[in-house]
Amino acid sequence: MSTTAGSAPPSTNLRDDAGLIGLVGLAHLVSHFSQLLLAPLFPWLKEAFNASYIELGFLMTLFFTVSCAVQTAAGFLVDRFGPRPILFSGLALLGLTSFGFGLSPNYWTMALFSVLAGVGNGVFHPANYTLLNRKVSAARLGHAYSVHGITGSLGWALAPAVVVPLAIASEMTTGTTGLFDDSSSRVKTRPRISPMFSVVKNSGPTTRRAGSSRKSPVMGTGVPSISRTVVEFRPHHGASDAKLVWTTPGTALTRDSMSW
Repeated sequence: MSTTAGSAPPSTNLRDDAGLIGLVGLAHLVSHFSQLLLAPLFPWLKEAFNASYIELGFLMTLFFTVSCAVQTAAGFLVDRFGPRPILFSGLALLGLTSFGFGLSPNYWTMALFSVLAGVGNGVFHPANYTLLNRKVSAARLGHAYSVHGITGSLGWALAPAVVVPLAIASEMTTGTTGLFDDSSSRVKTRPRISPMFSVVKNSGPTTRRAGSSRKSPVMGTGVPSISRTVVEFRPHHGASDAKLVWTTPGTALTRDSMSW
């Protein structure tokens, strides 16, 4: 049986086979790692971009839809140009989009990088299986496919195990996860009491009854008597639909004072 033009016959050397299987497996690990790069960060991204979990889930929809569509085209490109340049292009694109995610100033920039990441992720299966089929000896193809599948699952397992501790460590040391915060056109990432509510200033002046002073059970100091605070319900990206007014001790709360 003749071999495909331009491709070397499969190696029978164990060392060569093991090296190629390991490198292809590593590329597959990177691919699956990138698939779960954003999902573990959803609690932080939700606060950073004031986005709902549905909106964040749509980023994953973009990623996987584009990746699915690109796989078909990538197969033709692999047949035309060979698997190695296509594989390296996918790795480079995933690396660039990873930096892009970290530098994204808003939700729609994240969506753009999700599309680009999907393009990079879509090339791996056509390129990987072509390399394995062309270069690995037939006696070791079963081992090659097993390693390929295992390394992909390891990529899924490693993504949250690496990303979440890094986010927590960054928040503990700097107060943010490195995402954009208010002080320099960035948004704070620390949890708020409720992202669906914003508390505005007092609707009236703080008053104190003559001769009255309440003692705080914690601090033991006098505090002003009841004051009114207005809380507006603000759906995402929209105006307030309702107002809830109640009385609360002390001065008016502000949105900043509700940030923990």
